Amino acid sequence: MTLDPELDVNIMDDDHLKAPDGVMVGKLIRDFRIRKCQEMTGLNYGKLNAMKFTDAADEYENAAARESSLIQT
Repeated sequence: MTLDPELDVNIMDDDHLKAPDGVMVGKLIRDFRIRKCQEMTGLNYGKLNAMKFTDAADEYENAAARESSLIQT
């Protein structure tokens, strides 16, 4: 997956699910966000899917510390 910072898309999702944080979220956009997080952190989908948002966000810092990371510091 790649990201174009000049492209903006709004997704209206009729399918919702309860995230580990306890909030209702759009199923499609949550899947997209997990896949982007998976790409950047190297963690598997199942592990990220089970995490609360803040825990998944912390994984970006952990990933950035690895030499093989896509994240440049």
